[in-house]
Amino acid sequence: DLLGAPRHVGAGLLELGQCIGELLSLDTLALTFYRRKSLGNEALVGLGTGIARLRNLHALTLGFRYCDGIADEGVCGLGEGMGGLKTLKMLDIDFYGCTSVSDAGLRGLGVGLSHLTRLAAATLNFHGARAISDDGLEWLCRGLEMLPHLQKLMLFFSGTSASWKYSKIDSVPVLRTHFPHVSAMICRMAYAAAVRRLNAHSPAAGVPAGSPLQAVRGSRSAR
Repeated sequence: DLLGAPRHVGAGLLELGQCIGELLSLDTLALTFYRRKSLGNEALVGLGTGIARLRNLHALTLGFRYCDGIADEGVCGLGEGMGGLKTLKMLDIDFYGCTSVSDAGLRGLGVGLSHLTRLAAATLNFHGARAISDDGLEWLCRGLEMLPHLQKLMLFFSGTSASWKYSKIDSVPVLRTHFPHVSAMICRMAYAAAVRRLNAHSPAAGVPAGSPLQAVRGSRSAR
């Protein structure tokens, strides 16, 4: 846990990645950083390179809350490193408040995650990453839907630009069409955007069946 580590940890994380790569028998790894502005792409790529060597890893937890020096290059590098973890069963990644991460980062991460064929549970938090849109979420889900053993999935995208497009990933019912084998799912997205769109429609306006707007209206009428 590096919550209390010095704020200038970027170079140190490069060395940490190299050291972690030597722990070949490690089965559980948890690293947490908070508001480390010096923690950027180079450090995250180095960490991914080290993690890639942990062929016996079963559980991985990484927290980078408000580390706003992290952008797409770092997320892609981390995803590439994680792609080699064939034994990984549990993954928890927190990019809460990393405002420089966009769709390109999620696309690279999705490619890496698609190789985690034994993954059973995943929690991915991108709350507040405003540059992420429906396209990034869709790329991420394309990678996740390749995982045959995935049973539990938690996605947090509130505060992003994901806008509940009807034609793409919009809600848990729609997500379930991508993950029919997942038994437990939580998805938190931009509810405010859905409410704004709801208010923009008159009560008589047509809303596609099964759409998020219809779900919101149904929940309101139920109250």
